[in-house]
Amino acid sequence: MTRHHLLLSHVWKNYLDLRVVMVLLLIDCLGTIAQSETDPEKMLRRGTQITLYLRVFYSHFSLDMQLTKLLSSQSDHKYEYTEPTKIQNLVKNYSQFVSFPIYTW
Repeated sequence: MTRHHLLLSHVWKNYLDLRVVMVLLLIDCLGTIAQSETDPEKMLRRGTQITLYLRVFYSHFSLDMQLTKLLSSQSDHKYEYTEPTKIQNLVKNYSQFVSFPIYTW
């Protein structure tokens, strides 16, 4: 969500067509970015608010063995982005050249 003190507030959404979707501060320009005006209740006074939605999609397999193998190999990684330090490190790595502070909480 972005708002300038003289302009309207807008919501930016990124629609991706991937099996594993992890939206990481729009690092890559994948999919289509849509813009829409916000509800007056949700408007920011000024600035930008970024919300990360992490989702994992699993495909259906014809063999249970393949599904079990896939889930067991991904079980260690499925909670990787729920750790605050992982998100903070990603923000730090990909915002090196941003001139204003970025906070995570």
